[in-house]
Amino acid sequence: METNSEFIDRIMNFCPTGALVQAFVLEALRRYAEQVADPAVQIPDTDLLSGQAWKRTGVWVLGQVETHLNSHG
Repeated sequence: METNSEFIDRIMNFCPTGALVQAFVLEALRRYAEQVADPAVQIPDTDLLSGQAWKRTGVWVLGQVETHLNSHG
């Protein structure tokens, strides 16, 4: 069974439509991270997940994606 990293590497590098999938994945990450990072959105804690940790992750991912996209024009 492939790891999450192997899965992402495979879909980012071996898609039948070529590099278009990379824009697709980055846009999906950006959109979801924006939703999670939105200060108006409350994410409750569950037995498996800290809502605040999930929110901090969303903020971090959004920053990483924006920095990456801004560095590429």
